[in-house]
Amino acid sequence: MIRALIRNPDTGQRRWFAFPLYFGKLVEIGFSGDFNDIVEVVEVDGTNRFGTGYCTLNELEDLNKIAEGYY
Repeated sequence: MIRALIRNPDTGQRRWFAFPLYFGKLVEIGFSGDFNDIVEVVEVDGTNRFGTGYCTLNELEDLNKIAEGYY
């Protein structure tokens, strides 16, 4: 199982999410669901193929692809 600690840099809220992730769940930490929103990936468990740091929701889709076995 892959999971990531994701933080909303605008609100400071953060939470662990399991992948593959339906991005609508990110409203739990204050996101609008816009694929241009910036998230901070604080920590990733279950793979070393996705790094930490800031990325857009669109870029976070790569972690979904890893979890689904496409990468």
